[in-house]
Amino acid sequence: MVGRNNCNSVVEFSSLGKYLRSGPILRVDVTPDMKRIYVGVGVDEKQYISVTVVNRGTAPTTITSFCGYYAKDHIPGLRKSNRKYFVVNDDPSLGNTVPYELHPGQQCSALVDQEKVIEDFGHGLFYIGVQHNQNSGPIYRKIKL
Repeated sequence: MVGRNNCNSVVEFSSLGKYLRSGPILRVDVTPDMKRIYVGVGVDEKQYISVTVVNRGTAPTTITSFCGYYAKDHIPGLRKSNRKYFVVNDDPSLGNTVPYELHPGQQCSALVDQEKVIEDFGHGLFYIGVQHNQNSGPIYRKIKL
C-alpha cells in the first residue's frame, strides 16, 4: 500500500509539472548599448536598447506592446506614482510591429533609441519589457543607463 500511494503522488506531481509548463512561457532579454550594422553601408553610430522575446512555451501568444517605465532609483521605482511610463516603438524598421503573434520557438524583437530615452528621462533605472494577451501585466527587465 505504501508503494501504491507513492506512485500516485509521482503521477500527480508529473501532471502538475506539465500543467505549469503548458501555455506560452516568455523569456525577455534587454540589452543596452547596441548598434545596427548595415551590410555594405557600415555601422549606425546611434545606440539602441535591444528587446528580444522568445516563446519557450507550448502555445502561441500575441505580443500587444513593447513598453517600459523609468525610475530615478530603486525606492521611487517601487511606488507606481513615481514611475514615468512609455511605449517602446511602432517603427517597423526598428523591429517587429505589434500586435505580433508569437508561436512556440519563435522570437520577436524591437529596438529603442537609447539616446532619445536618456534625453527624455535622464539617467536612472529603466524597466523595459512586453505585454502579451495571456498575461495580466507586462513582463519587465531592468537596465541602468
